[in-house]
Amino acid sequence: MVRKFFTRIYAQKYRWNITKIKKWFFSLIYFVLFIFNVIIPPCVLKGCSWTEIGEIIGGLFLTSWELYIWLAIFFHLALIALIIAIFLFKEKVSGLFSFYIGLNYIFIALTQEMAYAKEYGSKVLTGIFFSIILIGALWIWDATKPKTETKFRKLSITRYWMIPLAFLAYWFPINLKTGEPDFNPILLLTSVGYGLTFRMTTPVILCLLTLFYPYVNKAAYRITAFAGVIIGFWNALQLLNPENKWYGILHLPLLLISIYALILSDK
Repeated sequence: MVRKFFTRIYAQKYRWNITKIKKWFFSLIYFVLFIFNVIIPPCVLKGCSWTEIGEIIGGLFLTSWELYIWLAIFFHLALIALIIAIFLFKEKVSGLFSFYIGLNYIFIALTQEMAYAKEYGSKVLTGIFFSIILIGALWIWDATKPKTETKFRKLSITRYWMIPLAFLAYWFPINLKTGEPDFNPILLLTSVGYGLTFRMTTPVILCLLTLFYPYVNKAAYRITAFAGVIIGFWNALQLLNPENKWYGILHLPLLLISIYALILSDK
């Protein structure tokens, strides 16, 4: 009886220590992501001022769009194929799903957050780059011993509110030249949002993961959501600019789904 008592006390103490480590770990990661995404400006070999940051990021997106638009259809079709595989094979594709997420994020970091800027004659590197690399690495790590189970279960009806927003992000119905809405159905396969940008890919990924929750890698899930909140907030500020209002609306899925995922993961 005495031995059981002390064993129970030790187990409880060990659990408390693990909880403290987790809180410390996430606090550190949150701080690092905040620094990367808010404090560190885009960096270029030729100097730039803070007033030029918005122009740099916009030019970076357009450069990436021009170079990689031909890959958009492959990312869209890959997601459709993956969802079908989840319905058919359930948790058997868990490792593949996590690896796909990680690989996609690393691709985004290397192509969307780094590009050649004619105005500055150098490669541009933003703080967001480090965040996305970290997130991609976490999901590839999960693929080695998946904690994420790709199986759709019966959930509360309140969990499904994200699907229309995720679908909007997947579609990304916008004319990039004019900034006006463009609901052409062909964009469901060819838009330059999903698969090519963190801002439109993350709402879709978090939506799927939230449908699997709590059977997900909670560390990778929570950090992805936190980065989504920060990046979604800054991009949603485009709502205040009449010329980019629709662009701001299209970033609401990232902001709202990321907030919900972050809250859900902290319960």
